[in-house]
Amino acid sequence: MNRSKKTNEADLEKKRGVFFYIGFAAALSFVMIALEWTSVEYGGNKAYGEIPMTDIMEEDELPVVRIERPKVEPPKDNTRFIIAPDPEPEPDPDPDPDPEPDPEPFLVEIGDPFGSEDPDPEPEPDPGPMMIVEIMPHFADCENVVDRDAQQACTEKRIIQWVQDHVKYPSHLRDAGIEGKVFASFVIDKQGSITNVEILRTPHKDFNGTVTQAINSIPEMTPGSQQGRKAAVIMTIPVHFKLN
Repeated sequence: MNRSKKTNEADLEKKRGVFFYIGFAAALSFVMIALEWTSVEYGGNKAYGEIPMTDIMEEDELPVVRIERPKVEPPKDNTRFIIAPDPEPEPDPDPDPDPEPDPEPFLVEIGDPFGSEDPDPEPEPDPGPMMIVEIMPHFADCENVVDRDAQQACTEKRIIQWVQDHVKYPSHLRDAGIEGKVFASFVIDKQGSITNVEILRTPHKDFNGTVTQAINSIPEMTPGSQQGRKAAVIMTIPVHFKLN
């Protein structure tokens, strides 16, 4: 019994492929019949597949509609310009019946814009005699451009020696036994000459005349100079009167 059942199952398994193809063919036939049955007729009992292409295109064409855009006018400028009338000028105030005189005008001196020098410059004021200048007055044989201090010392020694050699001892003062030292000042001007002799201190007034005379006899010398300009120089020297 069991063996017979197994044999039938084996036969069915062998025929399984045949049944598959038979079922597939039947299903395909059913689909084809359904498609043929539901075809749509389109006017004149013609199938859709038999409709001329020109009829289809004519039916599908749509009219061209042109939409005209409305013309937009630019906005009008409604700005209004109002021209105001010119203001009336204010009347001038009444003049002062008693005007005060104007003060002295302030003058501003403007130099030459082209930088030219004044053709007639005002001379600088003379500072007067000075005690020390860049180059002191000196005798020609004392000149020493290398050592100005030595040049000045040589000149002062020569001046004192000149005065001592030219003073005269007053006899009445010698007989009276009066001696001492006289201090005198003088100016060597811009020409190198001696001027403005002045006795500063003396043991007796009778010494003053001979000292003044001896100083005025000093020979001319090279004048002093300051910043390249000749300068007057004042000097002070002692003059000794001593009994032997």
